[in-house]
Amino acid sequence: MEDQIYLHVLDIKKPTKWSRKNVITFKYKNKDHSVSVDKIMKILKSWVSYSSMWLKLIPGTFNATLIFIMNAKEAVKGSISKRTHGINPEDIDFSISDLVKAQADYADFIWKSIIGKKEESKLWQMAKKLDYLPDNYDYAMRKNELLGVKNKLIDTANLYLFHSIGEEYGNLVLMSAQLRHYQMGSKSVWDSYDNKGNYIGDRSMMLADETELTELSALEIHKFKRVSSRIHGAYRQDERTALELTALGQWALQFKKYLPNVLENLGQSKYEDMSIGSYVKKQNQYGEDVYTWMGRINEGRARVLASWLLNVTKLRTNPEYDWSTMPPEQRQQLYDLMVTGSLYGAMLTANFLIWGDDDDEDPWAKRMQRLADDSTQGVAFWDILSSLQTQTTVLPRLYKTSAALQDILFDGVLMGRRTNRGDLPGLEVFDNALPIFTSLEDLEKYIEINDTGRSK
Repeated sequence: MEDQIYLHVLDIKKPTKWSRKNVITFKYKNKDHSVSVDKIMKILKSWVSYSSMWLKLIPGTFNATLIFIMNAKEAVKGSISKRTHGINPEDIDFSISDLVKAQADYADFIWKSIIGKKEESKLWQMAKKLDYLPDNYDYAMRKNELLGVKNKLIDTANLYLFHSIGEEYGNLVLMSAQLRHYQMGSKSVWDSYDNKGNYIGDRSMMLADETELTELSALEIHKFKRVSSRIHGAYRQDERTALELTALGQWALQFKKYLPNVLENLGQSKYEDMSIGSYVKKQNQYGEDVYTWMGRINEGRARVLASWLLNVTKLRTNPEYDWSTMPPEQRQQLYDLMVTGSLYGAMLTANFLIWGDDDDEDPWAKRMQRLADDSTQGVAFWDILSSLQTQTTVLPRLYKTSAALQDILFDGVLMGRRTNRGDLPGLEVFDNALPIFTSLEDLEKYIEINDTGRSK
């Protein structure tokens, strides 16, 4: 709530809490400067982001593929739910037809961006109006969190191009699909706004507090964003957890911001989720029709599946988990598990047919296996356990780089030792710690071919 007040009421982003303990103080141009422990930690975190994501074509492509799969999986779940008796179309977020139309909207946005008319794109205007695009990825960095002044002539964000394109695509398409599905009066949200983001709809309804609602409310906009965070993770400033307000907490969640949402979506107990609700017509004390925001009954997928199976097998009888009495959101959770299981099985089968028993050696096979595991959103629980066993990304990377540097200096330079390839010991590991060099090493790993005709 505090973050929401900072962002939406005060219109400022809450700064990261830095430690007051300075390890270095110095004067430069007659001004006092200092470097704190937390700022050093932030720089180390950024270094890991640089070396992991700068100009990484293959990982960026797989990341975009995962985003596409997650959106498509949600659309399939919505379409199945839409055609099932008992689930109201208003209770789903979007369907396959909505997602297909959203692809066309994105294509129009890309074309107008290419010809220099991005501001004429309705998709872009709506994204700005709703402030929809996430702004708290691991590679996002504010100037006040840097040790030095950022060179305005060089925008390092461009070096994250292969990752940022996929992220932007996934969120813009997801927003468009929701806007095309959600109804406002006789029109969808998409049709209720013109190409400049101006409201042209016909909705007019009286709320319980006797105010008239026409345009999208803050609750509805938050719902659209909540769907994004549920599918892809919490990557907006106002979605930051308390842990992220400290540098150590940011270390812990680096490349793992999806974890809190995944764990919540799996194990959350039953509750009324106001963030994914809708306006419901009721009568006030005067017999007049008014609209009140009502949440959906939500529960973690693992809990829903376990309770439903116990009910079906008669091991435990609970009328709340009979199909006819289950809330729409819980039924959609079961459809989601069905779609996820089918997709995961198909991806594993494809991996085996293509790579056979060599999937532990081939980097492409490893990437495909990772893609399959990530697409389950935590159903492949071993993938979650693997993520949890490593507390931070920075410390292991720092240790490996330090050890590699030691091997280069002592074994290579002082002792004169070389590897079978004639390189200095530890040089390959050290290269992987340098942003540009690791991009080249990564690309070489995927395109280098050995004597058998397979990639190394």
